[in-house]
Amino acid sequence: MASNSLPNNSNQLIQLGNNMLAGLNTLGPTPGITQISPADFQEDLAALTTADDTFNAARSAVHEASESVNVAMTGLDDWLSAVRGVLTGVFGPRWSTAWA
Repeated sequence: MASNSLPNNSNQLIQLGNNMLAGLNTLGPTPGITQISPADFQEDLAALTTADDTFNAARSAVHEASESVNVAMTGLDDWLSAVRGVLTGVFGPRWSTAWA
């Protein structure tokens, strides 16, 4: 018996949509009971695909920006660790207006 579970990710959903569109185009007109026209369904599927591509591009951009920040933070942490002793010797171990 076939499973009626929904897809777990957008790629599977788009693939299911493509299969459904093929079914609408080949089998839909025969019984005359389609609830959406193939053209309307194709338009909705194209909108989903475009939105998914936009989302994935934005997620990749955020990931790249996060990686850049992490690299910069590592460099800053290394520099602060190296210079801490020098600054403490000049400004003292406690906060003061000199530190500001």
